[in-house]
Amino acid sequence: QPILDRMFKQHLRAAFAITETIEPLPDFKEQIQIVLDEREVYETLREMDQLGGWVAVDYETTCIKPEWPKAQIVSCAVSNGERTISYPWTEKTRVATGMFLRSKRTRKIASNLKMEERWTLKEFGHGVTNWGWDTMLAAHCLDNRTGICSLKFQSLVQFGVTRYNRSIEPYLKNSKGPYNRIAEIDLHQLLYYGGMDGILEYMLAMKQRKEMGYK
Repeated sequence: QPILDRMFKQHLRAAFAITETIEPLPDFKEQIQIVLDEREVYETLREMDQLGGWVAVDYETTCIKPEWPKAQIVSCAVSNGERTISYPWTEKTRVATGMFLRSKRTRKIASNLKMEERWTLKEFGHGVTNWGWDTMLAAHCLDNRTGICSLKFQSLVQFGVTRYNRSIEPYLKNSKGPYNRIAEIDLHQLLYYGGMDGILEYMLAMKQRKEMGYK
């Protein structure tokens, strides 16, 4: 207990010593674009691919492990910091996403890259080209204490973004064996949540890269 008290006081001193101006957060509702039109998904991913640079990719799925027989991707979000789209997983958006993930023009970001790669291998039979950053691994490198590397925790401590998944969190927990209840979530709520994951992954990756000395 005395050690924890001392650590807590040290953190408070460090927090109060910060004098730099904090940049205001973007208006996420304005930035996240929910796209239901399959053609628009294809065109937007093509435009992002042509621009190149860093992009965050995030799946929302019915379970954690893609090896389960009823495992499915329900939606996907992609963010390059300037534009964030979140869309349902259909046969046509699946094809468009597969083409995007194989492109060499962009460098992809994930939070828990291993999971996204496994789902991609299961869905397409190939991995993601040009993985460039994993926010979870970077969080471990910057601070290797346990229990602090998740996107939700990092979004809170790095940007002050509170629990944006509160309303849908119960549906994301396993309730039927290994499967969750993601299919019961209102589609717009789910896509907004996925978009939040995508844009925060991008923002966190850029902040981590700066802290680690990358230009």
